[in-house]
Amino acid sequence: MTPAPYTVGQIISFSTDNGPGFSACLYENGRMVAVVMDDEEQPGFLLYRWRERDARRRLLDYVEGRGLFPDLAGFDPQNLRVARADRFVAELVDADLSERNFRNLCTQKTLFRLSGDAEGEYRSLSNPWSPQARAYLIETFGDRLIEVLNERFSGLP
Repeated sequence: MTPAPYTVGQIISFSTDNGPGFSACLYENGRMVAVVMDDEEQPGFLLYRWRERDARRRLLDYVEGRGLFPDLAGFDPQNLRVARADRFVAELVDADLSERNFRNLCTQKTLFRLSGDAEGEYRSLSNPWSPQARAYLIETFGDRLIEVLNERFSGLP
């Protein structure tokens, strides 16, 4: 499977009088193409400082070509492509920040999911991840154990 060409990095999250915001670098195939900012001054739209002339068009075409976010179909047609691209970039930022938070939590606790638990919601043991914690989970929950999130972020089996 080909990796997605777009990633984000150097994310800084902050709060303003208007609510939370962020700034981030947007990368296309590992090359920085824009600095992106959401400061809630213009609700619904991100601010971009493009480093390449055609980078904006490539992002819009990439998102449109994948048919992402059909729920935005009722949006103003003139701004629909931009709204979809903004949502795509905002979701990249959210995913990165969530992963950072989970990585941090996984250094302190053991996070796991059981059958019936919602995707992305985890239960926790107060002790850090270890082979003993894994054995305890298997012994206690058996086949109901779906995932141990710590296994994504550690070298432990």
